[in-house]
Amino acid sequence: SKLVVSADGSLQDEEDDGSGSEEEETPSSSRIGQLLQKFVCSPQSPKRVPWDLLGSLLVAYDVIMIPMQVFNLPRTPFLIVMMWFARIFWSVDLPLSFMTGYQTEAEEVEMRPWKTAKKYAQTWMVLDVALVLIDWVEEAAQGLQAARMGKMLKSMRMIRLVRLLRVIKTVKVPEFLRQFMFTIQSESLFIILGIIKLMCMVAIVTHFIACCWFALGNRESVGDNSWIKVHGMEDATIGYAYSTSFHWSLTQFTGSMDIQPHNVSERSYAVFVLLLAFVVSASVVSSITSSMTRLQIVTAHQSTMISMLNQYLRDNSISRNVATRVQRNALHAFHELKKNTPEHQIELLALVSEPLRVELHYEIFRPILTFHPFFRCYNDGNPLATRKVCHEAISRLSLSKGDMLFSEGEVPSTPHMYFCTSGKLRYQRDTQRPKSFTVGHWAAEGVLWTPWVHFGTAMAKTEVGLIVVDATAFQRIAARYRTQEFYARRYAADFVEELNKLPDKAMINDLDVGFDIQDLTERVFQVLA
Repeated sequence: SKLVVSADGSLQDEEDDGSGSEEEETPSSSRIGQLLQKFVCSPQSPKRVPWDLLGSLLVAYDVIMIPMQVFNLPRTPFLIVMMWFARIFWSVDLPLSFMTGYQTEAEEVEMRPWKTAKKYAQTWMVLDVALVLIDWVEEAAQGLQAARMGKMLKSMRMIRLVRLLRVIKTVKVPEFLRQFMFTIQSESLFIILGIIKLMCMVAIVTHFIACCWFALGNRESVGDNSWIKVHGMEDATIGYAYSTSFHWSLTQFTGSMDIQPHNVSERSYAVFVLLLAFVVSASVVSSITSSMTRLQIVTAHQSTMISMLNQYLRDNSISRNVATRVQRNALHAFHELKKNTPEHQIELLALVSEPLRVELHYEIFRPILTFHPFFRCYNDGNPLATRKVCHEAISRLSLSKGDMLFSEGEVPSTPHMYFCTSGKLRYQRDTQRPKSFTVGHWAAEGVLWTPWVHFGTAMAKTEVGLIVVDATAFQRIAARYRTQEFYARRYAADFVEELNKLPDKAMINDLDVGFDIQDLTERVFQVLA
């Protein structure tokens, strides 16, 4: 068997089909594998995410600092500490990478230690080992006597540039960044972050161009015929030299300055940078323009709709009280729409396979549905039917403050069971004391099992979000995907029997049917409960 990470993040055993070409495990290799298994880490685990974040920050540090070696930076305590910290980090990262799981083509996370080691050896190991060796060779060179360093240190500064190959590993978005971007619900914020990303990319490109420009002018072979010598910057501070180079680099995208090339290599480099800047600036300006247009559309859309609604209310002389309720409900519906985009508006979902959409709806609605003891056990006893219920029988409903969900004595034409996901409702039967219907509670369960008349009135006290279970669709699915035990039928029969046993029908209401639902569920599901 092999260990894989399931959808909920837990480790599970999965039997091999025996079709692989792997050698049969010996008892000793099995014991070693079990020992190493304790150290294998999932790439999505809370332990690995901070480590990957720190690695990304060190790569960003290298992207900035390594090109700046052309300015002959002094070995300050800060730079020495950072170099040692990065050197130790990447050295420790080598064995950790051997023990980090990876995602297979079947969208599972492989966690077997020999598999993770083999995968790493075939991908990043050679590059990582080479870069770590360069780091330590560089430190060894720094330890030589000054008389023997000479040109070697200059060569080592150039070798440092090879460490920028680590940037290749960050081309694939790290899992923690993907998860962070996934949590962003505001489209405006998402657009703004996209613009910031473009600006950072331009800054990085400009940084590299500036460092190369300074290196060209600081070569000993060009003598006095370089932009540094001509403009008298031999004795300039590092800060001024870098800012001047960065300024020149920016002017290649737009604008001009008094710094000009003064030899063939500088002129050729300037021509190359101009061609590159033409392509980069056109692409960046186009992307930013598109993003700003999208941002304007997003921010203006709500204002336009509110203005049209207000105009409609004024044109029809709607009273202030009703107009206020309409406006409040419309704003609530608009905000709910932004948080819960209707599925029919997501065009790409139409291209997703039907089984995958079933899984999607299952993940969305199962946590809410299993608030109820029956559905919690039904999910264990008949997971296929539960998936179909989530896919075919559930929808969303939003209520504004003061809206009525159902009224006393009402026979629902389309019977529904309700789960509250946000807000608060007030339920009252006759002259009995009002009850609250809040998140984690349900109402009108009886519609699933028997013809039902609402015993009270439910009204929204705040803006409310509900999950609605269509009773007819649920009954059809329960009958079609029944197991040998047919839990739904057994539960329905016992539910009605318990109702008929009640001595006083006044005990029944839409929130509390008058008997213990948990006890009923345990009797029906027995071992599963």
